[in-house]
Amino acid sequence: PSVSEAQLSAWGLSAPAKVIARALQRYGMYVVDHAGNSKVFMEDRLTAGWDASIDRNLLRNVPWSAFRVVMPPAAP
Repeated sequence: PSVSEAQLSAWGLSAPAKVIARALQRYGMYVVDHAGNSKVFMEDRLTAGWDASIDRNLLRNVPWSAFRVVMPPAAP
């Protein structure tokens, strides 16, 4: 879905959260239903160089209504 910079700011997202939100918008994500709580798994911060600003609450203010489910194409 198309989300403007103004909307990302209105949700109160930090600069790192905006980067991740844009990446999710451009590349998508997989939903895995086993965690118990909502979370976004990323590459380990020790190997990716994440700092303390990347945590489990990073995308907390993004409403569920901002996400879309896209069915993958049928297997050949």
